[in-house]
This record gives sequence, structure tokens and C-alpha cells, in this order.
Amino acid sequence: MKENTETTEDNRIVIDEGERIFIASSEEELQILSSPQRQRIIKILQTEGIPLHGKEIGDRLGIKAASAHHHIKKLEKIGVIEQSHTQVINGITARYYKVLVDAFILSEDFFDASDDKLIKQKMLLIHNTFNANRDAFIRSLHQSLQKEQAGDVGEIGLHLALDFRLYLTEDDVKAVKKGIDQLFAKYTKPASGTNPHSVWLSISTDEKS
Repeated sequence: MKENTETTEDNRIVIDEGERIFIASSEEELQILSSPQRQRIIKILQTEGIPLHGKEIGDRLGIKAASAHHHIKKLEKIGVIEQSHTQVINGITARYYKVLVDAFILSEDFFDASDDKLIKQKMLLIHNTFNANRDAFIRSLHQSLQKEQAGDVGEIGLHLALDFRLYLTEDDVKAVKKGIDQLFAKYTKPASGTNPHSVWLSISTDEKS
């Protein structure tokens, strides 16, 4: 985290250069966030940019409203989403929900390296997040290719996959991370004329042979 971060009333959420980051610091929070369906709910609310009610979320996920509400309540419990307002639709009061975070990370002091159960939960969260982003990329790319093949002259969209090997000192690593943070911070808020784009970035140190 940078020095110019702010903490909300719920100290699990910090504001880092305008980005709301949820810090998972308990096993319960980790288990809730590890669910692929709940990650999709967060992504849907972030992408739409407006509150949605349970049935709308269920329809987008392809699941029943009752199942969607189950996942919504779990996310609401840990403060990732909250009820925005209610509205009567065909005599039924619909509850609308909004997302409160832009990203989530794991608390640095949460994991005991000797705790296999927590390590597995951490890896499950990363695995599911990776798969969700990979699948979304492939679906979007496939749709764009179909439009292009059908002669659709409308906007195809951006699909970019990069594979680099970098050689970095410890100072270089810090500089790269800072540069990425500063670049993305410019584009994390909706504005007139913009469209949402999903970004999944992975950088790791290669093992020496």
C-alpha cells in the first residue's frame, strides 16, 4: 500500500489513489470471496456501474433468484456489497444492491506459512480469480470474432494478451509496480464516453534452474 491511502469506517476497506480495496483478513472472508459465483456477482455489479436486484443478478449468472440471494447475503455480510434501495415491482419489493469495492487483496499478516488449510484457501481464491478472468476473456474474444466474421462493422473491442520475460532488480520491481498502479489509477472510475474493460495482470519471479 502507498502512503497516500485512506481508511474507511470499515477498516477492511482502504482507498488507494481512488480505488476501493477490500483487505481479506479472516478465514470466513477468504472462503466467501473464493466462490466463483460471488466473484462473478462482484464483477457484474462493477461492470454495470448501477445497483441491481437479486433477480437481475441471477439472470445474468444463469441461476435462480434464490441462489443469487444466497450469494448476495454472503457478500453483504462481509461488507463487499450493500443494499442500495428498494423498489416495488409487480407488487413485490425488490432489493437493489451495489458493490462497495473495486478490488480485494489478502492481509499480509493473515497467513501462517505453516497452516496448510489457509494456504489452500488462498490458492483457491487465486485459482478461481484467474479462471474467472480467463473465461471472461475467451468469451469476449469469441463474441468479437463472431461479429467480425458476420461482417459487423461495429466496435469489436480490445482483446490483448501479452507474454514477456523481464529482468529486474529489486528496485526495478518496485518501480514497475508503482508505474502499473499509477497507470491503472487513471482509469478505475466510470466516465462519460468510456466502456468497462477487464484487466488481469500476473507477474511472478521465475525459479532459477
